[in-house]
Amino acid sequence: MPDIILVNFRSERDMYPPFGIMYVADALIQQGLSVELWHENGEGVDRFVQRVEEVRPLWVGISTITGPQLAYAIEATRRVHAMGIPTVWGGVHATIMPEEALKEDYIDFVIVNEGEVTAQAFTRELQNGQDWAKVLGLAWKNEQGQAVINPERPFIQNLDDFSPRWDLLPTLEPYLLQSGPYDRALPVYISRGCPFRCAFCYNEVVMKRTWRQHSNEFIINQIDWLRTNHGVNAVDYADDYLFGRPRPMKRLVEEVGMPWSGQVRVQLLTPEFVQWMNQTGCTTADPRICAVDEPDRRPVGQHRR
Repeated sequence: MPDIILVNFRSERDMYPPFGIMYVADALIQQGLSVELWHENGEGVDRFVQRVEEVRPLWVGISTITGPQLAYAIEATRRVHAMGIPTVWGGVHATIMPEEALKEDYIDFVIVNEGEVTAQAFTRELQNGQDWAKVLGLAWKNEQGQAVINPERPFIQNLDDFSPRWDLLPTLEPYLLQSGPYDRALPVYISRGCPFRCAFCYNEVVMKRTWRQHSNEFIINQIDWLRTNHGVNAVDYADDYLFGRPRPMKRLVEEVGMPWSGQVRVQLLTPEFVQWMNQTGCTTADPRICAVDEPDRRPVGQHRR
């Protein structure tokens, strides 16, 4: 039986892997705990709640993002909380508004920003001391029911410390995409954050305009494992800022040696760069242009670094 259950409720059309809980699961496993992952739409709420009631884990983690899928997270959290099992919200929605989340009686805790190390520290306190004020990156309720937001935890400096636990997903088939002629393209994340200040983006608030990337060795080993074990034949780099270091990233793409797609800032799209993209098997490049003219870009911050 798992010690902890983590869930990400998705919208009907969203079939990206639940990377956040995949990484948090690895952190908890490194702590000697067993973890079960769920990635469900609204139809899976009943199954998920039944599983929680059967297992009665130490706590249940719910990754949240603002959108219609939040209704599924709310319903599941209410029902889990009624069982007396601690409920912990994380993800972008909870990070942006932890105090608002903790106004709800069914949400016991919120993990703010990256969850790996905070989830480890929270679990230690849950098992041993329950001195919540010690846990950086945790939001909780005092005896009067008031929200307490602890100081933020510093960002993880070496992303290689934690791996996305692909092996905990029942199957990768729902996440495979058609990318050009390649029918088994898989989204992967190799970095976190973005240094730019687009007003519509979560990065400035959540990632504080920081940017970090896994090592080339880590990335290559992960993609090789996916290719060998799941027949992945193309890579969809899902990063917000893929070419943070253009020359090293170009070398990485060449070393991986697989067809690829991803976001590319329009400033990089010189004739030479486009030729290189073609030579390395790029099937799709998304420049994420919101507007062409500078006056139209200003309101959304795309004129700013």
